[in-house]
This record gives sequence, C-alpha cells and structure tokens, in this order.
Amino acid sequence: MRNAGAACGLALLGAGWAGSEATAQELTESGAATQAGDSSSADVVFYDAAFFVDSRPNTAFDMVQRTPAFSFNGGDAQVRGLSGAAGNVLIDGRPNTSKTVTLQDVLSRIPAGQVVRIEIIRGGAGGVDMMGFSVVANVVRVATAESQFIGQADARGYSQPNAPDFGIRAEWSQRSGAWLFAGAVEGRRNRAFDGQGWIERVDPDGVRIDSGEFRSSVIDRTLNANAGLEYRGDGNVLRSNLGVKFRRSDRDDLALLAVPEHFLVDEDADELELGANLERAFGSDVTGRIDALQTLTKTSRTAGRVGRQATIDSQTGESILRGVIGLQTSETLRVELGLEGAFNFLDQESTLTTANANVRVEELRAQPSFTVNWRPAPPLALEFGARYESSTISQTGDTESERSFSFFKPRAIAAWTIAEGLQVRLRAEREVKQLDFADFAASSGESAGEASAGNAALSPEHAWIYEAAFEMGLWERSALVFTYKHEEIEDVLDYVPVGETSDARGSIGDGTRDTFTLDMKVTLDRFGIRGGRLDVQPIYYASAATDPFTEAEREISGPQQSQWRGRINVYLDRPELRSTFAFESFIGFRDRLSRIDQVQTTLQPFFYSAWWEWAPVADTTIRATVSNFGMRQQHRERRVYAGQRADSRLIYIEDRKLRRGPALQIRVRKTF
Repeated sequence: MRNAGAACGLALLGAGWAGSEATAQELTESGAATQAGDSSSADVVFYDAAFFVDSRPNTAFDMVQRTPAFSFNGGDAQVRGLSGAAGNVLIDGRPNTSKTVTLQDVLSRIPAGQVVRIEIIRGGAGGVDMMGFSVVANVVRVATAESQFIGQADARGYSQPNAPDFGIRAEWSQRSGAWLFAGAVEGRRNRAFDGQGWIERVDPDGVRIDSGEFRSSVIDRTLNANAGLEYRGDGNVLRSNLGVKFRRSDRDDLALLAVPEHFLVDEDADELELGANLERAFGSDVTGRIDALQTLTKTSRTAGRVGRQATIDSQTGESILRGVIGLQTSETLRVELGLEGAFNFLDQESTLTTANANVRVEELRAQPSFTVNWRPAPPLALEFGARYESSTISQTGDTESERSFSFFKPRAIAAWTIAEGLQVRLRAEREVKQLDFADFAASSGESAGEASAGNAALSPEHAWIYEAAFEMGLWERSALVFTYKHEEIEDVLDYVPVGETSDARGSIGDGTRDTFTLDMKVTLDRFGIRGGRLDVQPIYYASAATDPFTEAEREISGPQQSQWRGRINVYLDRPELRSTFAFESFIGFRDRLSRIDQVQTTLQPFFYSAWWEWAPVADTTIRATVSNFGMRQQHRERRVYAGQRADSRLIYIEDRKLRRGPALQIRVRKTF
C-alpha cells in the first residue's frame, strides 16, 4: 500500500499540467519560410504544407515520414526515465512526454490540415530541447480556432479461409482561444500472425525422426483511447494526457507430429497512463519545466502446452517526476539543469514451479543532469552534457535481495555544416538500458521451448556509444544520410545458466554492436518518372559477445543484433487523378536466440505490399492495400541438445516453415 500510494501521489502531483513554453517557441514563431525546403540557417530547414500537397498526407505522421533527410524515431518505452523515450519529433517545439501513448499515436491524431510546416533542426538551433538526438523534426500547428472530427474504418480479408480483420477509429480536435483538445478512440481485431506449413525433425545425421503439418495463429483484440489537453497563456503552457489500452491476445500453435504438440497462450493486458507538464518563462532568458508521468499495467497470462499450462498474474508501474531549468546566456550558449526521480515496481504471482515464480521487485532512482548547447561559429554546433544515475533495486518473495547501482553518463554531440546541404555529425555517449522487470521473474515464453526462470542478479546493460552521420542534399526534395554507430557494451543482457537445467536473462560480460544505416529519400522526376519518390532505408546490424555456455564468440541473442532490416519503397503521386500509388518491400531479417539447451534461428525473407489511395472528394480518402505478394514465408530452425550445449549431444534439428497468403485491406477515412 505504501508503494502504491507513492506512485499515485506522484501522478497526481502534475495531473493537470503539461507542455512547455521555451526558446523553441521563438524559433517556431519566427518568420516561416515561403517555400518548402527553405532554410532560416544552416541548421533549420522548413518544409511548409505546400511541400506535401501532391502526396496528400492524412496526418502529421504521414508528413514526417515524407520529409527528406530525416528518419523517424518513435523513442523507446523501455528506456530509463523520460529523455530517451520521447522520440525525435517535437510538437510546437516540445517533446512527447508519454510512454503508453506513443509518439506515432500523437502525430497520427494531428490532421495534416492543421500542420503549418515541418522544421528539421540540427544541433540545438534556437535552444530547442534535442532530447539527446543530433537531429529532430518539429511539427508546427495552426493557432486559429477550429474543430475537426475524423472517422476511419477498415477491413482486411485473407486468401486463406480466415475470419476478416477490422478496425474503427475516431479522432477529434478542438481549439478555442488558449485551449486545445485532441483525442482518439480505436477498436481493432487483428490477426497479428498466422500461417500454415510443415515441421520436421531430423537427427544429427539428417535422418528424419518426425514430421507433420504445423499451424499458427495469433489474434489480438484491442481498444485504445487517448486524449491530450493543452492551455497556453500568461507566459505558461500546460499540457496533460491520458491514455488507456485494453488488449486481449490468443495464440494457438499446433504441430501434427506423431505425438501432436499443442501450445496455447491467452493473455489479457490493461494499461493506464497519466502524464502532465508545465513550462513557464521567467523573463526572456530563463525557463522552467516540470514533467510528471504515471503508468500502470495489469496482465493475466495463461500459457503452455495443453495439459501443462501455467498462469501468471502481474502488475507493473512507473512513476516519474522531472524538473528542468533552462538559461539562455547568449545567442550562442544555452545551459540546462535537471533532476529526475523515478519509482518502478513489478508484483507477480504465478502457478509456475521454477525459480522466482512469485516475486515483487522495486526500484528507486534519482538522476541529476546538465546540458550545454554552444555555437562557437555559425557552421559548428556543440552539445555537452552529463547525467549521474543512482538506483536501488530490491526483490522480495521467492528471492530476497537488495542492490545499488550508480552510473556516470556523459554525452558530447557535434554538428559541422561543411557547405550548404552537406553536414557531418558526431556523437559520443554512455547509455544505460532500462532493466525489464519481467526478467526478474519466471516466464512461460511465447511458444514451446522458450520458458525461462527469473534472475535476481540482473544488472543494467550499459555501453559507450560512438556515432557518425554524413548528410548530403541531392537534387530538389532529395537527400541521403549515412549513419554508423558502434557500441562497446558492458554487462550484455542475454541468457545465462540458472541451475543445471534452466536459464534466464542475465549479464554475460562485454560485447560489441555495430549498426550501419542508409536513409535516402529522392524524387524521380529527373529520371522521367513524374511524381515518383524513392524511399530506401537498409540497416545492417552486427554484434559479438562470449557465449556463457560454450565460451565461444557469437552474436548477441535477439532481434536487431545481426543481418539486415529496413525497407525499399517506391511511390507515385498523381494529383490529376487524386491518387497515390505505392509498392513497398520490407527487407527480411535473421534473428538468433542462444539458450542453455538449444539455438533457435528465425529467417524472414523479403515480403511485399502495394496500395492505391484515392481521394474522390477533398474530405475523403479510400486506400486499397494488397499485402504478402505471392506467399510470405518464415523459416525457423531449432538445434536441441540433451542438456547444456557445452557438454551435451545434439538430439535433433527441428525445421519449421510457415506460409502466409496474400490479404486485401480496404480503408476509408473521412473528415467532418
């Protein structure tokens, strides 16, 4: 009760406040460019609404996705605190301070007609809070009184005999004087994954042991509602947000082997978030901001093979309070001081019999910080800062423990504009990952063979990050950005042995991770394709760490550790037909999971979709999408051992292939 009261009290402290009134507002209100892509300086480029007219975006998110030399980052709800969770898009000069209501959700409820322009800001120009990014986009909205209601409905049918998916969404925004309200409600039934295929097991010599058909189905039913209220006046900006989400998920995996294996998951999850902030200007040079956030999640999950299922009931929460003071000492120098406190908890009860099946985990964390933005010369922008994190994690229940951590997290960013349309950006920073409290407790996994014990000895993964980005403007409305990021990681989180026969998430020592990203958005008119646009973003990941079971070097387990990801998309705008045509291809991936008694590798080849969006009248759009051209396939291999891989024989190799047929979706969106 004491901890629940503290969490609720922290949320109520700022429940009616939100927003910010900062030097950033001076930037967004200073003379807008008259042409799309105009620059107010080397570090701020304006793309006004006219820039996006031909492609007829529906929302601010669509506009951000179409902005050259910018890659959307929605933030990470799993990071520690608020700063890394915000994402790299501001709204009227202010970051998103929500975790449950994602940045994409917030941008998607801003109609394109309410956007004056998109600003691309580099190097903290105008004193903008960059939230640790070297480049951010700023969505500037109209300030005139207006009301708008948008309704959307969609349905998707499959080539295979499955029930159709559907969704209904309503959005409403109202601006009156100093007040702005925006909200959205959406209900959806979605087949998150399904497929039919074949499963085969062979011995180490390749002799078939067993085989049969395999079917998998994952159906999600969700109801989301979120709303934001904003007030501007008397030198203050107040913003608050509320988000709720109800999700019901069913998974059914059936392998028709000689002895059939049937795995079921039934999960209910309810989420609530309250967020608020207040920013006040104390004269022309000093601003202050208070942010408050409370999230609560309740989950009930029953999973396992039929006849051997276990139930896990858990509650989690995060409470954050942060204060920031900003001082603009001159036109070229800004200093910001901050202090953040957080309380996190997990309370789990389950019918599992493994270690740490019933636990309560709590974390108290404090973090002072400072940031300096300095422009020693017009082509050069620098940011220096540091945060000092101190936390205590305690666990009760099946395991009793208490540990304390402290981390010094410096950051340096430099942006150098070599010439017009040519910039180099460098970043060096120490980051600390948020611990997933679910890793402290035992879990039943997503399918057979994935259950794990809890681990009370977890330590946060932390890394020195070195990043270099090269941005080059090409022809009109076209640019490319190449980014290389190298991470020197300590306490890599992967799977470690817990006892003789089980494993759990834990620290396996040091490792490295490299990420290569090319982001290119170009127009194709000069190649004779009128209204054509090419959007290419291949990403290559490579990682290395020492396997705690075999002592051999391997990649880190999990997604985004090795191989390719990304997209290669082509768009064709035809304003005279009130249409946009698209062909989208998604680069496949390979994920590898190394466990105590098995190694699981998932391969997803390229898959494709195409859509046509038509606006028969100005306030209505209709989109038809065909996804999974041909037959989307996924391949999973499991190499299963008799015990620990280091000293046990290989029992069998399981090869599972799933096919997912094409689907047709129709979406209608109307503005009232």
